[in-house]
Amino acid sequence: VSADRGETWTTPASVPSGCTSAIGTSQQVLTGNGVAVLLNANGQACRSGDGGQTWTLHTISSGAVNVWGAFAGGRFLAFGNGQR
Repeated sequence: VSADRGETWTTPASVPSGCTSAIGTSQQVLTGNGVAVLLNANGQACRSGDGGQTWTLHTISSGAVNVWGAFAGGRFLAFGNGQR
């Protein structure tokens, strides 16, 4: 986590193990409304509303899916394999 555009880094206090699943496959980082969201290829999303200090893991799709996302109009959208 970096609050100063990469000048200094700190380790988050809590990161569920699923947050880093499938890194390099289709994981994305989205930000908006003071929230950061990580999407992974296992149909999961991790959310942080405190600058990356703590994260919560959420299932957004059943099974493995190449999830892509966007933040627009004040909302997050995740989509892939015909689902959104």
